[in-house]
Amino acid sequence: MLSLQSILFVETYGASLNRQQIEPVIQYKRNMDILKLTQKVIDLASQDESLKEKIKDLVVTIEMVLKNGGDVSIVFSIDHGNLKLIEGKADNPDFRFEISQRDFTGLMTGKQTGMILMATGKLKMVKGNWAEINRIATPLIMIPKLGKQIFEQGER
Repeated sequence: MLSLQSILFVETYGASLNRQQIEPVIQYKRNMDILKLTQKVIDLASQDESLKEKIKDLVVTIEMVLKNGGDVSIVFSIDHGNLKLIEGKADNPDFRFEISQRDFTGLMTGKQTGMILMATGKLKMVKGNWAEINRIATPLIMIPKLGKQIFEQGER
């Protein structure tokens, strides 16, 4: 994990550094931005009573492994209507997906859909089964829609 001092140093003296020296800091900042957006989405989704009703019987853990420039894992945990986000790897998730950070950002901002990402091989299920993910996908489709709303509000 990079320190705040490392980030500030690069932001201050970045012009005199080469791409190889700057890239870890750029990647870290990108990861932090998408994690912040994803946390906002989960916080908002957790307050939605209709979503809580739809997931009240679910107990599932979904790990998204973001590839590119140092893998980062984001875990979505659903426990009887309670939805939370955990940064880091899950010990034994029910589902594990691999996706590039760019495509995950597109998914969370509503610029891409999970179905298209899966169909094009950009979202790969590496653990779990299709029948089960299809059962829980319908209520969870709301999450990227909320991400799109938050992202569009932030652009204004």
